[in-house]
Amino acid sequence: MRKYETGFILSPELSEEEIRDFLSGVRKFIEDSKGLIIQEEHWGRRALAYKIGKFLEGNYYFFLYEGDPFIPKELERRFRQSEKVIRYLTIRMDEHLKKVEKMKKLKEKKSTKKEKEPEKSEISFEKLEEEEKNE
Repeated sequence: MRKYETGFILSPELSEEEIRDFLSGVRKFIEDSKGLIIQEEHWGRRALAYKIGKFLEGNYYFFLYEGDPFIPKELERRFRQSEKVIRYLTIRMDEHLKKVEKMKKLKEKKSTKKEKEPEKSEISFEKLEEEEKNE
């Protein structure tokens, strides 16, 4: 099973009951599809960075879950069809974490190379001085 994080913004025009029903539908779909919800986050009602449609704010929600690849695809299909969802995004977390680890390793290699470079340049400078003396 793969790990995913799906974030979505719900319309600010929805009542709390409509939001609860929508979220329970998302939970039910993930669980019925043999997925496992690891974490849910509600960031609350926030201003959008830019106007989306007629909205300047929205309700932010995030689900971290494990499941088969068809789960996020189907969720996104349902989000596209729903007028309740303003925006959505799904990230495959295991791939994202692999990329982060690779970036850390590259940074470590670069920092160790930078530490070693002055020694190499000093050695090459000394060799140049010796060659000049020998000539």
